[in-house]
Amino acid sequence: MKKILLIIFTVAIFAIGSIFGYKKILSIEKENKIIQLFNKDSLENFSKNKNEMLEKLKTLNKEEADKLYEQYLESNNTILENLNIEHDKLLSGGIYNNEDTSENFTDEEWKIANKFLNKYDLELWYLARGTCIIKEVPDFYYKTFKDYVTDDYKEYLKITSKENEEHYVADSGLCITLEELGDRIVTWENFLEKYPNSKLNDKVNNICNSYRRDYILGVPGGIYDYKESAEEYNRFIKKYPDSPTTELLGYYLEEVNLDKPEDNDSEALSKMIDEYIEKYFYLGNLENRKKGNLFSEQTNTLLKEFNKNKIYPVLGKINENKIEGYYLLPFFREEITLFTSDKIIHKKVKFSSRNETLLSESEKELYNYLLDLFKEEIPEEFFEVRNKK
Repeated sequence: MKKILLIIFTVAIFAIGSIFGYKKILSIEKENKIIQLFNKDSLENFSKNKNEMLEKLKTLNKEEADKLYEQYLESNNTILENLNIEHDKLLSGGIYNNEDTSENFTDEEWKIANKFLNKYDLELWYLARGTCIIKEVPDFYYKTFKDYVTDDYKEYLKITSKENEEHYVADSGLCITLEELGDRIVTWENFLEKYPNSKLNDKVNNICNSYRRDYILGVPGGIYDYKESAEEYNRFIKKYPDSPTTELLGYYLEEVNLDKPEDNDSEALSKMIDEYIEKYFYLGNLENRKKGNLFSEQTNTLLKEFNKNKIYPVLGKINENKIEGYYLLPFFREEITLFTSDKIIHKKVKFSSRNETLLSESEKELYNYLLDLFKEEIPEEFFEVRNKK
């Protein structure tokens, strides 16, 4: 009897082991089937590009590391664009949210694909309308560059890393709450105020303005409720009274009809908000320069000198000069137009072959003063070319 029980127990163990072994084989086969959907050589190329960049990054100072980040971002975008084109049939063929559910990845298959792609710091990301893309993992640039770049770049990458963790918009509109979007706006406004001289500020200001438009006007595909939105705007105004966006929200709330939302002309409101943003929310707007999205601190100091009438005597000399009008002078490489209260003067500054000026002394004094005043806003390349003999 004992022998019979032992035999039965042994057979049962063997059967269970066989079942688990078979399931393991099926699991490996499924994993391999999914992995084979991706071109491993192209993924290796992405990793190789990163490793080569890292070797160079370790030898640079912080400012040089900032520049390398920009270069690497551009080259990576090209690599990823080609990677997505190469996998277009897979990514746009309905592996996610497809009407033919038989073509969709199951949750398990999606995890298998991302586990494989994560080895290359990549992941599948649902874009919209059944289309997916292959992109970097959310913290890719932050974890790669955080120990090498300047403080402003480090903070920029940290903020974007956090934002990239979740979808912003999808088929049904905004994926985060209006409150979260409002807080994002303030985060970037604080960045602009904290780092007034950052080379990232053009990019950051564009992010801010894009968020402001979506915050107030909504996003395509989304359902917009005027009254609920107004409640959020009032929360924002109360919480962030010093935010530049608070003025914009106040302006909007004066114009929108909350009592009869159906009477609102969304096109007219959209145009109004766009015009306001274009007028007040650009880098260099003097009227708002104390609010964070503005000139550098150095330039603001120079503007104070301007307000002390330092430059007015120079303008007086130019106005007293009897020469005026537009001068067409071909074969010169640098030209300026001076607008004063009495005249408009257009002149070429230098000969193309020698460093000889055509400006009067007072005009030259004003021109050099303005170059110094706005040197933080003028691309470095301008001065490099200008100083070449």
